[in-house]
Amino acid sequence: MSNDFAIAIDQWSGAFVNEQSKTVHRLGCCVEEASIPAKLRRRMGPMERLMAQCALGVLSDLPAAEIVLCSRYGNVDMLASLLRSISEHEPLSPMAFSLAVHNAAAGLLGQIRNDRTAHTALAAGRETLFSGLTDAYARLATDCERPIALVFGDWPLPKIYRRFTDLECGGTAMAFLMRRPMPGSHCAPYLRPLWNDAEAEQIEGAEILARRLVSVLQSESELIFQGRHSPAWKLAGA
Repeated sequence: MSNDFAIAIDQWSGAFVNEQSKTVHRLGCCVEEASIPAKLRRRMGPMERLMAQCALGVLSDLPAAEIVLCSRYGNVDMLASLLRSISEHEPLSPMAFSLAVHNAAAGLLGQIRNDRTAHTALAAGRETLFSGLTDAYARLATDCERPIALVFGDWPLPKIYRRFTDLECGGTAMAFLMRRPMPGSHCAPYLRPLWNDAEAEQIEGAEILARRLVSVLQSESELIFQGRHSPAWKLAGA
């Protein structure tokens, strides 16, 4: 793929939970939680609600869109509840099981929007968001006509599992609506792979990366970044 191929970011949103006050800080075109229908909102965990608020904001003008959903852990609270039921020989709730699968947030988002377009759900440890960027880039490289919504979200692990995590940022979600611009056209903001760049800042942790990317877009600055096992990218916010 050519290094000249940039991804245009048409819309962006972010939602971050303050660890001390537990308040939600919404940025970009993130919508309020009340935008989620009450019937579905009651079924969703806090992570899914946060992701939906970001995704609905960037998708408000599109009746259908392909989604690349990224989450390092998914809904571990629901999974832990199911495991506890198994250990206590209790029957499992079918609804709880449906919300514990990794693509649950994408499925719920499709129900909210009445959109049956295909989606992908990814997890890749600390490199989860980098994997999402790569997947979205590859899709746009092969289909120039259709925009892609990249949606990321994670939530702090339950207390019983926190000894296994290496990063803790509080609830974090973001969404980018991305497209491949026409040849010769100017696009801003944009993302572009650099593959190799000695000056790239190494960012470890999908939650930290999500917050940095949203901060760059909000400030209309730029950032060259890479992961431990991922190629470098450039984000230009203006």
